[in-house]
Amino acid sequence: MSKAELSVSNISWPNGHDDVAYRTLAEQGVRKIDIAPTKALTSVHKGAIDPAEVAVFNAHVRSFGIEVAGIQSLAFGRTENIFHSDKESLADFQKHLSRILVLAEQVGARTVIFGAGNTRTVGDLSDTEIRAKATDFFGELDAQVGVSGVTIGIEPVSTTYTNGAEAFGTESTEIVDFVEGFENTRYVFDSFAVQDSGENPLLLLNRATNTRALAAHAQIAEPALSPHNLESPLDHDLFDEAFSRQLKVFNRPAVMAIEMLQPAISEDVTAEVLTTAIDSARTFYRRSL
Repeated sequence: MSKAELSVSNISWPNGHDDVAYRTLAEQGVRKIDIAPTKALTSVHKGAIDPAEVAVFNAHVRSFGIEVAGIQSLAFGRTENIFHSDKESLADFQKHLSRILVLAEQVGARTVIFGAGNTRTVGDLSDTEIRAKATDFFGELDAQVGVSGVTIGIEPVSTTYTNGAEAFGTESTEIVDFVEGFENTRYVFDSFAVQDSGENPLLLLNRATNTRALAAHAQIAEPALSPHNLESPLDHDLFDEAFSRQLKVFNRPAVMAIEMLQPAISEDVTAEVLTTAIDSARTFYRRSL
């Protein structure tokens, strides 16, 4: 059976700890990372992406034998909402995301993951209005991808991250049904959001696979993005069984990305926490990884 490759998001270590994180990942045999663009590149904050900065970033990461697998946290610092913002604001948001899609090609990322719960709250819109607005928004991005090989992934949104407000894709089945009509847009499995919604991962992923909706990129996430530990409240064994069954359907190696948030800690503790997270992921997902 095929195995997924482990990745670790760069939101999993504090600012300034990139080198110790890269060294730790390399020592643990992890060769892939996911990146939040605003954390990896300062030029993203300025509304542009500097090719020279990208080149320096690529060379530095690759010097540790590490590649970028995915891009996440696409809307960090943004205030737009795809269902309620005016046309001018949405156009500016689309330009930002278009730059991220170009960045994905520049850094070699295969999947760009759209979470951004606060950009997806729906208020009192009808299901028909939600579907129409979402189709317009993601349709433009899907068309931009073209033949680049980049996948736009939409992950489910837990209401934990929207202060209880309903959002597009709170339930994974809504995303699975939605992406059926797109060429380059897929559903990204997220462990915490799926458990939070109460959906059955076995049935969910079978359905997603049968409709070609499942991205070859999954998120191993913890409540509040806290560090992994062996007392995790999530049913990782069930998630592992569900995802491992789907690995044979992908036409490229799948990725499972550790996603957690770290406080300001020392570099020694960063190395220790990352090592523990990697060990835990390999224990939890022994069939998939």
